[in-house]
Amino acid sequence: MQKMSTTNVTCRSKLGDVLLGNGSEVILNGSFRDAVSHPVYTQWFELVIPIISFLGILGNILNLIVLTRQRILSSMDRLERSATYGLAALALSDMMFCVAVFPHAFTYQDRHYSIDGDRLFDLYYRVYGIAMINLFLMTSTWLIVVLAVSRYMVVVYPLKARYTVTVAKTTSTIVLTYAGSLIMSLPHFLHLRITACSGIEGHSVQEIRGIADRTMQHHLTFYIKWIWPVFADFVPLLILVFCNTRLACELRQARMFRRSSSCHVRNNQDRHDRVTLTLVIIILMLLVFVSPSEIIRYVNPYGSWGYVGYVVASVTNVLQALNFAINFALYCAVNRHFRQAMCDILCRCTHKGSRLNGDQFENSPINGKPLRQKSVVLANKKGNSPTMSCGESFL
Repeated sequence: MQKMSTTNVTCRSKLGDVLLGNGSEVILNGSFRDAVSHPVYTQWFELVIPIISFLGILGNILNLIVLTRQRILSSMDRLERSATYGLAALALSDMMFCVAVFPHAFTYQDRHYSIDGDRLFDLYYRVYGIAMINLFLMTSTWLIVVLAVSRYMVVVYPLKARYTVTVAKTTSTIVLTYAGSLIMSLPHFLHLRITACSGIEGHSVQEIRGIADRTMQHHLTFYIKWIWPVFADFVPLLILVFCNTRLACELRQARMFRRSSSCHVRNNQDRHDRVTLTLVIIILMLLVFVSPSEIIRYVNPYGSWGYVGYVVASVTNVLQALNFAINFALYCAVNRHFRQAMCDILCRCTHKGSRLNGDQFENSPINGKPLRQKSVVLANKKGNSPTMSCGESFL
């Protein structure tokens, strides 16, 4: 690793950098080099965040496996299927965020040094890896907004929701969310460039610089620091606060109604309440885990708060990473049918090739049939009407 010339260091001294996504932006005035060498940074960024990211990758893969099972989707009505598609898209975006964050702890971070041929991955990760983190940060946030608004329509305007919330429209909205987030995040990919230059002793090296057009560089930097956060953070957070408040109130009223309703009506209400409760918790986690890091990035605590600033910035970045890795635990905690589907998958993998027959197979949890069908069979055996079934679908 060869040190760069003083001229090259000077030309890059005012470029911005991001430690984790959009969480803690550091203007390179000398504080970034101190931050990456600080013991607090080492402990949190080289140990805690990689573990969280790795668990997040595994958890979101399991989320995708469960949420996209055809047997589960076939047992849902149209509104449930639309919500499940949204959750699957969110799991994909969260997984990609964790994938983009994971190499951060293993890459060379001091931009005051050149990166030779052995550090090419570090070089390109410094330019495009952080941009990928911001891309999927914005994508996940707006996917939650899409889910929240759709759920708001279902709960507050159920008649209109039957026409506006469809599987086709949900799928189109998800695609547009991914595309729109990519377009809005393009400046993160464009404001830096990799150039070849001469280091000390005449060695040819590659380094990270701003784009050659100074005016364009100024506009891109202004956009990244002030305009992008408005659309990526503050506008969606305001929408989510409104939707979550209304959904929480409706959920409370639904629970009161459920206590006095018939079995069949209570079953339908239970299914929709579980979707609403899951989404309310997802929104709360986004507000609690992501909002502090978005506020801290404007404070730059490294230079003004001393040791406390390193601790605060590290904790907020860990919370931000945790937000994208914890949904699997959330689904397991609040939805017993998600747990049953997960056990179904594990049982099929563990007992592959084994067979059950007769009533043992029909009544076993690895049968894979929706519990709703099983309840109807039991009701028919007793001579009751299937419409009184209290069985429940996946959601």
